[in-house]
Amino acid sequence: MARWDLVGPLAIVLFGALFACKNKASASVVKGSCDMRGGSGSGSAICMDFHVEPNAKVRAICSPAAGYTMSSGRCDRTGALGGCHKGNLTSWYYPSSVHTTAAQVQASCSDEFVTP
Repeated sequence: MARWDLVGPLAIVLFGALFACKNKASASVVKGSCDMRGGSGSGSAICMDFHVEPNAKVRAICSPAAGYTMSSGRCDRTGALGGCHKGNLTSWYYPSSVHTTAAQVQASCSDEFVTP
């Protein structure tokens, strides 16, 4: 399996692990982020903002060993096409072989599309 094939499943695991947190927070508050662009190869280029404190499971998944960068700040939105906000998470999408326009990102959002 190519490394970029793992981005979708890992994003789902991160999303699920984050929703296991019971604290709800405003989407404007960012408690940390996971930049998955370094490990995504030619698939989706994603960085996730966490609106609640990332738990240990999320921190373990978002690790340098996986090619990801965990940060205590928000994602760098420079060049982002747009984001999908749902609950305690905003996933920012950047140009890739999967998304080349904001309209493609918006079409893939299950909840709220947000601009950078």
